[in-house]
Amino acid sequence: MVLRRSLRASLAAGFILAAAQGCAMFGDDGPGRHGRRGPDERAARAISPDETLARYDANKDGAVTRAELDQVLETDFRALDTDADGKLSKAEAWAESERRWKESGTQSTPLLDWSRDGFVDFAEFANMARATFVRLDRNEDGTVDADEMRPRRRPTQGEGRPHPERGGGDRPNGR
Repeated sequence: MVLRRSLRASLAAGFILAAAQGCAMFGDDGPGRHGRRGPDERAARAISPDETLARYDANKDGAVTRAELDQVLETDFRALDTDADGKLSKAEAWAESERRWKESGTQSTPLLDWSRDGFVDFAEFANMARATFVRLDRNEDGTVDADEMRPRRRPTQGEGRPHPERGGGDRPNGR
């Protein structure tokens, strides 16, 4: 029972860390959540949209396609796969997770063996980046440009749909 609870807590923590890194990969919400930085300044740094474009936009057209994303991910995966067996061993995955932690702290995404087969395959390696790509492709055109990478501006109070009781809406005479 305790082992199951510990395993669930570990998986939940891993998922939360993975989600945080995915959000940081393609956006810059400023100097940290709610404008604060933690004690470790380097851990709070998010990658800016311009940096992302420079890294993933192979043809330099101002947008990243899924093919361009996968090309960079495959290159990164091959570089980490030091024994060239097409998968990341526990040691290879651990080394990369440690590097990510040292670079980005709590915003890092650990490499997890979601299928529990003893290694991290390319699909597990690329999953968070691919999911982030889909989430950011707001117009669903198969590309993510700098505007889509920037955080959306939240409407301020008073913006949005008119209030029916204040003269807006579909009813005659504002009712």
